[in-house]
Amino acid sequence: NHNRCDEITMRAWTMGVTLALVVATTAQAWNEKGHLAIARLAWLKLTPAEQASCSRILKAHPHYEEYLSADKPDGVSVDAWAFMRAAYWPDWVRNNHSERFNKPTWHYFTVAYVPPHSRLEASDLPGQEPNVVTQIPASIDKVRRGTAAERAIYLCWLLHLVGDIHQPLHCASQLCEAFPEGDQGGNLAIVRVAGGMPVRLHFAWDAMLGEDFELGAISDLVDQLQRFERDHFDEIADDVKNNTTSADWQREGFANAVTHVYLKGDLRPCHVDRQARGESIPNLSEAYVENARTVAIRCATKAGYRLARNLSTIIDAPSSGTAGNR
Repeated sequence: NHNRCDEITMRAWTMGVTLALVVATTAQAWNEKGHLAIARLAWLKLTPAEQASCSRILKAHPHYEEYLSADKPDGVSVDAWAFMRAAYWPDWVRNNHSERFNKPTWHYFTVAYVPPHSRLEASDLPGQEPNVVTQIPASIDKVRRGTAAERAIYLCWLLHLVGDIHQPLHCASQLCEAFPEGDQGGNLAIVRVAGGMPVRLHFAWDAMLGEDFELGAISDLVDQLQRFERDHFDEIADDVKNNTTSADWQREGFANAVTHVYLKGDLRPCHVDRQARGESIPNLSEAYVENARTVAIRCATKAGYRLARNLSTIIDAPSSGTAGNR
């Protein structure tokens, strides 16, 4: 029975998310699989000349040998692997060379979502700069005009931040009586997934693109993104045509957070620092998770498309012709 198989698959997947995330404590946007898949999707949209230009830029990176090109699996070229790993480098430097390279506020944009049940005001949540909205254009400028090392470093940031801004919880912070200083994009909010153990809401969304980091699983995810673009491009066509700036993408992410993450105020997570137990912690149903994964696929597809389109305008190579890749 096809429906029964889908049900079993969803239960197994949600259980895997729960087990993988229950001990997590800090957020890193889409997980490594998500960032590598988005970068891989963009790479496949580039012409060979554009790919070669990106590879030349990245070879000037101070961590090219240590990280970008290291641990390459079979089945992918060194150039493609370094490009994919470049998209995760800004998270890698959280724990490696962090004093010089880690930039915590660059990954998100602090804007309040005040649900209908709250009496607080959006102005009660202070903003933060620099942030993902300011640093995407800053990274584009550095890739165009920086030194060789700067171009390599900021290409990594561009690959990463375009992925980050398409994760809805990097574009909103719920502000209400339970979270009087905001929920930090779901990092302070705990929920349960399909009745499982408590997890942070942000991590639950980070994992919506999957938790298997092997190259084969990443390739399978890229295939899903390509199929979505091929079969459902009409669902994103207006957005990719009309919303072309990082501020536009943040507004899209905020709308997704309101509608699909917080359910327009109907989802009321518990605060991670309070002693909420059992049934007091809201449950993300299988229907919620299934919809969230569809949203994640749509967002990741947009991210890969937009990444390729921007790269084709800023690197020294002919146009990629991504308009024909639909």
